[in-house]
Amino acid sequence: YGKEYRLFMEQIQYQIAMEDIKINTVMQFEEKSVDASMSNLINSINAKDIVTLRNTLQKEIDFDNIPAIIVAAGPSLDKNVNLLSLAKGKAFILAVDAALRTLSLYGIKPDAFYSVDVEAPLEFFNNVDYDEIPFFITDATRPELVERHNGIHIITKAPMQIYQRFYQKKKNCTLPSLEVSGAVGSDAMLLVRYLGFKNIIYIGQDLAYLGEQTHTKGMNAEETITGTRKAERILVKGIDGGEVETNLQFDLYRKWMEVRLKNNKEYTVIDATEGGALIRGSKVMTFNEAISEYCKEEMDFEKILKELPLTFNEQEKSDFREYIYSRNDEILKLHMRIEKAIEIYPKLIELAEEKKEETKEFAELYYEIRDVQNIDRDTEFSVELQIYNRKNNFEDTNKVYDKNTTVVELLQHSLKIIKGYNEAIVQLKKDYEEKVISKIYG
Repeated sequence: YGKEYRLFMEQIQYQIAMEDIKINTVMQFEEKSVDASMSNLINSINAKDIVTLRNTLQKEIDFDNIPAIIVAAGPSLDKNVNLLSLAKGKAFILAVDAALRTLSLYGIKPDAFYSVDVEAPLEFFNNVDYDEIPFFITDATRPELVERHNGIHIITKAPMQIYQRFYQKKKNCTLPSLEVSGAVGSDAMLLVRYLGFKNIIYIGQDLAYLGEQTHTKGMNAEETITGTRKAERILVKGIDGGEVETNLQFDLYRKWMEVRLKNNKEYTVIDATEGGALIRGSKVMTFNEAISEYCKEEMDFEKILKELPLTFNEQEKSDFREYIYSRNDEILKLHMRIEKAIEIYPKLIELAEEKKEETKEFAELYYEIRDVQNIDRDTEFSVELQIYNRKNNFEDTNKVYDKNTTVVELLQHSLKIIKGYNEAIVQLKKDYEEKVISKIYG
């Protein structure tokens, strides 16, 4: 059972590493992500959306004969990027943000580009005329990039639950919650798969070093990759059968893709990178071969994206602005509920200290604050409240679930958590007014 044991241990190590990344990402970026969501809520008012695009493509595209090509920003992109012109009009070409400079140098205009990082370097877009390229954005896409882009925006993930609820009310459906890996190149796979593409061709998806090079030369953002270069290096199997150097972060992205490709029968991923790490479950071909085999029919994606309607008509935009403004009332109501609970808790603690937990008075008081127990789950601002409160109350939340905690201690810890939510909602109200309401209504 040696092979099975090694596979099991690899899976456990992969899961632990992914959890570490999630925790570190949350600690480092979650408040920035809230700011981005609030800004992108405003940006979404005049945007298009991925559900409408998907429905349109399902009617117009023969997915057996028209693939998606994902242009990642690995160093091997420099080898075959010139061949993209042969696929133009015969594939949906989606570039990651860091690949735009290289495409621009070769005079190639992708059908769209994708950026998911709240801290995506602005240098990616210096001296790149990208207004004419449709922009897929998420809730966490860096707002400055969206605001600088004067072209088509396509929402892929709801920026705040406020958007999701309004969208559902108007469209009778919801935006998808696409899984994220932490890297735009691998996230792009699930985006084009959601759109319906059965054949997905990668170029520039090295996930490995080429000498000292970690990204395409056209990226020209030295300060963004020095950390990657200093990362601990490991050897993995390369696309050509030999070994290549990579690092733990790149390798996790590779494993993330392999997990999703394992036993997959719904779509084919063709790795036409012509370099880098082997991604098991993908079909290795040269880019020229992939174009010849999969790009069989023509389709004007520029026309499709240009004619795709905005998500909301003028009346719906007006309704949406009013709905956004009305959420101020929800914040106020939440604040009142929490303050009422803070007033009641000391009396509950006093009764518990007197061993009167089973009295009618205790039950009645507890009933009054019962709805506050789920304050972070029954509101459109649940994500924001959890983030604002998490940094203050992680330790006390653990104590609440300690089986050895007494009733008095439980109430004291609960009160501290509720006070944390009170601070959180004060911060939420301030940020929502400054970053959302004031920008809509001046």
